[in-house]
Formats: sequence, structure tokens, C-alpha cells
Amino acid sequence: MAACEEEQAVVEAPVRAIKTLVVTERAGTQERRIAGITESSIVTDLAFQVAGRIVSMEVEVGERVEKGAVIAALDSEPFKLRIRTSEGRVADAQAKLKDTEAKYKQQATLFDKGFATKTAFDSALSALNSAKSAVDVALAEQELSKRDMRQTTLTSPLTGSVTEKYVERFSEVSTGQKIVQVSADGGLKVKASVPEGLVRRLSVNDVVQVSFPTLEGRLEPGKITEVGTRAGSTNSFPVTIVLDNPVTDLQPGLTAEISFTYKTQATGKAFLLPVTAVLATEPKVGGTVFVFDKEASVVRTKKVQVVNVHNNELEVTGDVKKGDIVAVAGVSFLVDGMKVKLLDPKHAE
Repeated sequence: MAACEEEQAVVEAPVRAIKTLVVTERAGTQERRIAGITESSIVTDLAFQVAGRIVSMEVEVGERVEKGAVIAALDSEPFKLRIRTSEGRVADAQAKLKDTEAKYKQQATLFDKGFATKTAFDSALSALNSAKSAVDVALAEQELSKRDMRQTTLTSPLTGSVTEKYVERFSEVSTGQKIVQVSADGGLKVKASVPEGLVRRLSVNDVVQVSFPTLEGRLEPGKITEVGTRAGSTNSFPVTIVLDNPVTDLQPGLTAEISFTYKTQATGKAFLLPVTAVLATEPKVGGTVFVFDKEASVVRTKKVQVVNVHNNELEVTGDVKKGDIVAVAGVSFLVDGMKVKLLDPKHAE
């Protein structure tokens, strides 16, 4: 008899576990997140103003430098030789000038007494002027050689950090060749590449939020300062955001995530749901979602209208409301009143 009762017992179907999300109010706005990289607002490439061989390189990438700190130095021996050569030329020019002045005075005296011709006097005066010019040229060359000597030491014009290093010690460098890049402390900007569909919604001075995944998601407010008008190779546009008041532990080269918020086509209250949450019932405009009923532990169907599409998300209006727990996967296997359980029970709290 007991065996017959067991055969007649109804075996209950397992309760389906569903993946869900809690609906949040969008009210006609859309948020897109784009990755970017921090850069210093003030960046300078440093270079020697003379050519030579680097004998000293005092910094590495990432190292902090103070204003006036020595970055690198060239071999100074050739420049010292040029100074000594220029000093010799100055001495020679000055000696010639002294001799020419004596000859001029002699000719001037003779000319005043009528013992020298006008031609001889003019020739002595011309020689004197040439000797003076030669001294001036020699002195200028001496100053240039001293200036070149001073420029064999490269110093930082600002306080910050080294973000690029282009050459190594013992390299032969030319005038103006980049040696290192230094980024100033303080101002930071974020560079991002924005897809075509989003860039047309952005404007200079728009306020955005920037988060930093490596710094526990820290949020920093910023403002768009540049919106590119020419697409790059990936059909995206460059956008620059300047952070309002970056804290000291933010540095160039950090990965950032920029949240762009902009108005959409929706009127009234609209909500953002994954494409997988909506079961299409009316082509292009309408659909059904399954909302979890906490009291009965079942799903209930609700009608929605699709007002906008953003990649893999739909902006909808209709019977859903803020706080609803909506199924976002496997909706084609659900029916109204079906008993379910939540994969994430916290959504029902």
C-alpha cells in the first residue's frame, strides 16, 4: 500500500533561478562610460640648445624633479676649449687694436701739422675702426662660447615628474633633440576616444564624472575642454577633460573611466534595461518584462515601450517603476505567475 502511495505522489518541478536587476529612474537621461588615460595639463619636452655627447643622465621615468634640478649634462671639454680659443682671439684683437690706435694717433698728429696726406689719415682711421669691430666680434664669440658652456647642463623648468625619457647616457644628441619629458604637478587632464554616436551629444564645458579603478573607484569631477572634430583610425573622436581639483596621489598615466550623461529622446520617466530583459511583443516599439513579486515569489508580466536604443541597452517607459526587480536573462522561458527564485537574493531586500 505504501509503495502505491509513493507512485501516486506528485513530483514538484524545480524552481527556476533568475538573474535580475533593480530598476533605477533615468528620467530622460543616458549615461555612457568611456575609458581614458590621465595626462598632465602642463607637459614640456626638454632639449639641449647645443649638440654634444651626454655624459650624465640624472633621472628615470617616474622620478620626481624639483624646479632647477639637473636632468642631464653634456661633455663640457669641447666647450671649454672653445672658450679658451675665444679668449685668445679677444686678446689678439685687443693687441691689434692697441697697435692700430697708436698708428692712428701718429697719423692724426702728422695730418694736423700738415706732414701727412688726407689719404694716409683716412687709411689709419679705417684701420682703427676695423680693429674696434674685430674686438667686438671676438668679445661676442667669447660670450657665445660661455653661453654654450652653460647650456651643457639641462635643468627642469618646473616641479613635477619625468613622464618620458627619449635618450640614454653617452648618446650623441643634436641641438633641440628631445631628451626627457616633464609633467608639472597640479593640473591633470584625461584623454579619451569617444565613438561617433556619443561625440555629437557632447559640448565644451559639459560636466562629467571621472573614476579611477586602481584607486578604489575614486570619483573626481571634471569639465570637457576639447571635443575633436576629426575621427581617428578607429572612427572615434578625441575628447579632453580637465579635472577640477585633482588630489595629490593622482598621477599621469592612470587608467580612468569617464561617465558622460546626456539627454535622450524619452519624455517623462524612462528606465534603462538590458536588451535581454525585454521580450519583444510589438515590432520595434513594444515588449514585455518579467517583474519579481516578492510576496508570492513569482514573476508578473508588465508592458513597456522602447523609446531609445543604446548599444546593448534599451530605454523604456511603461508599467515598470523604480525599484522593480526585473529578470534580465532567460526571459523567453518565463511565463506570467511562474514561481522563481533570485540568483541574487539581495535584490529583494
